[in-house]
Amino acid sequence: MRQVRIESAQNHPFMSADPYTLRRGQAGAERLRILGDAMAASTRRFLRESGLAAGMRCLDAGCGVGVVSRNLYELTGHCHGIDLDPQFVEMARRTHSEVGFTFETANLLEIQADPTYDVIYSRYLLSHLKEPESAVLKLVDLLKPGGLLLLEDVDFPGHVHHPPNSAFQRYLELYQEVVKLNGGDPCLGRKLYSLVLGCGLESVEMELIVSLQHRDPGKRVAELTLEHVTDSLTERGIIGADDLSRTLKELRDYRRDEGSFMSIAPTYQVRA
Repeated sequence: MRQVRIESAQNHPFMSADPYTLRRGQAGAERLRILGDAMAASTRRFLRESGLAAGMRCLDAGCGVGVVSRNLYELTGHCHGIDLDPQFVEMARRTHSEVGFTFETANLLEIQADPTYDVIYSRYLLSHLKEPESAVLKLVDLLKPGGLLLLEDVDFPGHVHHPPNSAFQRYLELYQEVVKLNGGDPCLGRKLYSLVLGCGLESVEMELIVSLQHRDPGKRVAELTLEHVTDSLTERGIIGADDLSRTLKELRDYRRDEGSFMSIAPTYQVRA
């Protein structure tokens, strides 16, 4: 089933090197919360339509501060979140303390466990990895027979914005360049379907979500994302500091224009 829905609103990956391109810590957590709010409606619908029910055991791989972990918990009464960042994990523990919630700083590819989970979910993780196929295979290994794999990831070039704006277009180009240099794939979303099929899963379904933002805080996602990769951009010589500062100012002015709108990165949702 293929549908399109438009909404308004280094080393081995996961081993010794952290493949995540964006900032960590409190600043990273704030960006994740704003992004989570912008994508909340589509992700909640994705989970509901996937048939989650009370009693299912859930894994949130790359959970960040637990934004979607909360949705998984509310539907099933259980969620175990894992992330490489101990700061994110500690924030998640402080925020989500109910029985049935657990969080762990963990390296996905190093986990040694029998198939444990009825539902495994991951959002915006695979596009940062050098070898997303290895990560998907590990997720499948942790899934019980008949269990659900639910993935969401970006297709960064597909952003929508209006009116045309050179700073926004430059932002798209800069982000993609730095992710690629870090070993990730900013177009990973469009490849999820074939990636999952290649892992031997059945009943693979796909949708494309384009979440349009015409007011804050959703309109801040682009600006925040560019701010979070400034160090990588300048240290690698991709853009000079003055040029980057001008681009950020123009992007901020564009965001403040009441007549402008922009999308979150188009997101492919795959369930299998």
